[in-house]
Amino acid sequence: MDKFGLRKDQATVKLFDALLSTSGFGIWLTLFPLYVLKKTAGENLIYSKIKKEGNESLANLVTSRTVYFDELLNKSFKTTSQLVVMGSRFDTRCYGSIAENDIALFE
Repeated sequence: MDKFGLRKDQATVKLFDALLSTSGFGIWLTLFPLYVLKKTAGENLIYSKIKKEGNESLANLVTSRTVYFDELLNKSFKTTSQLVVMGSRFDTRCYGSIAENDIALFE
């Protein structure tokens, strides 16, 4: 989502670059046709596209879920004192805007 300009996430970019099992070149080869399509059409036509709530499908499951979680968390910052991310492993939410708030974080 960061590469397509849908959601800035520097923590994920840093994590991706640090993991030995990931290949930036491999991901680029995989997503390149979609990137060219986006640049040619001026918008995301296939992936990664964010659908309105209620119009999601399997094709945009990851992006829709990410946006939904982000909205849910942003709404609860004022009333939340702690966040527990169950089974997170590669979830970088605790290192982004959530870490900047006065919330106790547990993974």
